[in-house]
Amino acid sequence: PDPSDRIKALNQLMQKNDPPPHAFTFMAQRYLTGDGVSQSNMKTLELYIRASGLGSADAYGAIAGHYEYGSVVEKDGSKCRAFLEVSAKKGPIFGRHHLAKFEEENG
Repeated sequence: PDPSDRIKALNQLMQKNDPPPHAFTFMAQRYLTGDGVSQSNMKTLELYIRASGLGSADAYGAIAGHYEYGSVVEKDGSKCRAFLEVSAKKGPIFGRHHLAKFEEENG
């Protein structure tokens, strides 16, 4: 399918009364890379925050990663840890693994 069709579909999903969190995480990834949309760190973070508010463990993990590496937001270890802890509680083993690795490296 045409990339613009995918973006339209994601926008439609995000506008539903009970939107699926993955629509926001997929769109955040597009804004992060500029895939079919204008690259925007602010929009990336905004969409990950919306997805995390809908319970997405992946979004919490993505936000944590941005705080860990300072890629979209200013580097902040305490915020990284906080988002990793939520990701680890909500999600699959990857979140727990990333938290353990972060704690091993940062104390």
